[in-house]
Amino acid sequence: MRKSLALLLLGVSTAQAATGPLTQANKDAILAKHNALRAGVSAPCTAADMETLVWDSTLEAASQVWADGCVGDHDQNRGSVGENLFMAMPTSDYTEDQLVGGVQAWYDEIQDTEWSTSSAGLKSKVYNDPQTTCQSYDGNTGACMIGHFTQVIWAKSNKLGCAVKTCSGGMTISGNSYAGGVLLVCRYTPVGNIAHRTNGILIPYMYGSKCATCSGSCSTAGLCDAGTTPNRCRDGTEDGWPYRMNGVDYTSCTDLEAAFAGWCANFEAAAGPACQLTCGVCTEPAGLGTASCGGNNGGSPSPPAPGTVPTKSSMSAPGAQFMPLRSALLVLGAVTARR
Repeated sequence: MRKSLALLLLGVSTAQAATGPLTQANKDAILAKHNALRAGVSAPCTAADMETLVWDSTLEAASQVWADGCVGDHDQNRGSVGENLFMAMPTSDYTEDQLVGGVQAWYDEIQDTEWSTSSAGLKSKVYNDPQTTCQSYDGNTGACMIGHFTQVIWAKSNKLGCAVKTCSGGMTISGNSYAGGVLLVCRYTPVGNIAHRTNGILIPYMYGSKCATCSGSCSTAGLCDAGTTPNRCRDGTEDGWPYRMNGVDYTSCTDLEAAFAGWCANFEAAAGPACQLTCGVCTEPAGLGTASCGGNNGGSPSPPAPGTVPTKSSMSAPGAQFMPLRSALLVLGAVTARR
């Protein structure tokens, strides 16, 4: 048993418990927590293009429909939207602190993420004993889950909608039935966690000074204002180089121009984008790149998370543990899971 699990059992939440749908205060707290985490990213570099999440009632309604089914598995028919799940069993109520703590637990997968500024993509760290070391162990792959974290900080995701359900009549997870529990569902658009061709998950944001791609539209340091379109001008595809054309990989715009004379005029618009910067389609903003990590292009200091951010030792009441684990895990009579 991880030490963090043992600590979790000691805490008792004093906040008022709820059993119904999310209140407006709950929604505000969940949204604020997401944006605080997004604004504060700094490792391996600050984000130049992090967009502000806004609450979306359509995503909320779809999340509620799925939560009402009391199935702790991802909805495979949800369409092109991101989805994070957090659950606790057995329990018949929840507190706002526990829901906000669930968002923090998603983000805490950063501890298991292999990622540097030289990485082509994000991968799970490799441990000798992942089942007891991972923040969130994936029993299907035998590795740590990192996708909840990357969705929370996916720069292009700018809409969020969540819902909760107290499943007093029972809950099903991966075909296993439980007496009951609480299920939190959050959905995001545009969807995050796009896979790199060969290297795990794509880098979730552009490196550089905070708000470099939206200078002048950055009311909160680290977040491009809602409704702003960041200037993500660069060469290369979304997953970088190489660029594949007719089955051949090209590693630069120079290579493409050599192979296809007049690339910018004749091919970029139809076959690209590959060389938006080189072809003069856009102008690169100042402050991009690893040399500008830690910089700030305006905005007030990043907001604190709403209320008191719970630690793992203060997120649960006796008999109900909110913890990130993929497979069902018995913890002194309580089952906890995150997907």
